[in-house]
Amino acid sequence: MSAVFERSGRVWTFGDEVSIEYISPLRYMFNPDGRGQNCLKYLDPVFAAAQKQGDLIVAGTQFGQGPGHDHAILAIREAGIEGVVAASFAPQFFRHAIVHGLLVAECPGVLDLVGAGEQLTMDFATGRGRNQSRGTELRARVPEGPAAQIIEAGGLMPFLRAQVAAQPG
Repeated sequence: MSAVFERSGRVWTFGDEVSIEYISPLRYMFNPDGRGQNCLKYLDPVFAAAQKQGDLIVAGTQFGQGPGHDHAILAIREAGIEGVVAASFAPQFFRHAIVHGLLVAECPGVLDLVGAGEQLTMDFATGRGRNQSRGTELRARVPEGPAAQIIEAGGLMPFLRAQVAAQPG
């Protein structure tokens, strides 16, 4: 895999069962100018203003639960978040993350290994991570095969465009 999958950033932590409505509040769901600026604002009012491009989200179980739609993924990407490591993901959120090229990794117990404000380096291709602040290692499950290829391409549409362009004649 390529460097597309390697990320290092400051960590923002969120607990269990973070709903997509908290990630992308309904009020901003269809407003591309407001989605990223209001991402997770009801769980952490300073998050959207204080997070910086390249930061990472670390969360508990069932991150992204709720009715499946893409807006939560778009809000995270528009906020500048580079990837999400969670104890577990809601299945529809995990699928939408792949479709939109968002780096994701599942690591049970991750909130015990990484805390808010700490520096995490994560290889989303291998699932190996290092909490730079504590000097500890973590292992996570990451998308493989075609799902990893879709993420590496930047999402499903860029992946399909590249596949069509590669076809002879």
